[in-house]
Amino acid sequence: MKTDTGKAEQLLSKLGKEIDSLLNKVKESKAYQDIDLDSRANEVKNDFESLSTSFQKFKKDNQQTFKDVESSVKESLNDIQDIFKSKKSKTTI
Repeated sequence: MKTDTGKAEQLLSKLGKEIDSLLNKVKESKAYQDIDLDSRANEVKNDFESLSTSFQKFKKDNQQTFKDVESSVKESLNDIQDIFKSKKSKTTI
């Protein structure tokens, strides 16, 4: 009986090694990499769509705040442009 158990263990060990070898070959193959990349691309696309939807909802819910921020940024940009124009005209005189 002990020898039968030893043979079964050897067979399972050999089978395990062959499965590991096969899995390694599959992982190294281009087909596996393409499948993995396609899967990851779909995940990223779904994440992007989810974030985009969440952001659009957030933007809609906070529309007035976005308008206020936009107005403030435009005003600040105009002030910065005026400062540069003023500096430029002083240096050219």
